[in-house]
Amino acid sequence: KLSYTGIPIHDVNRYVDTVTNIPYALLCASTSGMKVINISDPTNPTQTGAISGGGVNVVDVGTFKQYAYTVAENITSTSGRIIDLSNPALPVQVGIFYGAHTVNVTPNGYMYAESPGLKIYNLNPNPLSPQLVYNDPSCIGHDVNIVGNRLYDFSNNCGTRIYDLSQPDTAVFLGQIPSLGIFHHSGYPT
Repeated sequence: KLSYTGIPIHDVNRYVDTVTNIPYALLCASTSGMKVINISDPTNPTQTGAISGGGVNVVDVGTFKQYAYTVAENITSTSGRIIDLSNPALPVQVGIFYGAHTVNVTPNGYMYAESPGLKIYNLNPNPLSPQLVYNDPSCIGHDVNIVGNRLYDFSNNCGTRIYDLSQPDTAVFLGQIPSLGIFHHSGYPT
């Protein structure tokens, strides 16, 4: 078993190596960077690699192809980082994008970044240079969840807003659950 003490753990996401089909856990450890953990044997996980320093400050991560897209707590001074996981033992930073607090990357190659506002990036033309295709700065935003063609946008000042993503690069507003003074931190529909 692995034991991490004395470092903040913010999020964990799954990555499957596109060549070997080996599953990994990507552990977001803030200023301690990101740990890459081989979970092919769930009873005996092993840390394969890690990346930290050089501004890599990870609180949330999403993956597309062999790339991890990481974001940090300090959205105004820390850029999002693109990490190449082609060699999970030696992850390498290969690009940056505008910072955010949380990120959700879908299998069809779209990245949804939250706070400040909601931003949608298309990763398909060039995964190393995310193309901003939608930006709504009207709410502060905090987290986003995508289920089917629905995007659920959780915010501390706008409540929960629901969008149709039938066209992945355009969020069509459908309705909202007002905040009524309550911070809508995150959620998931049943």
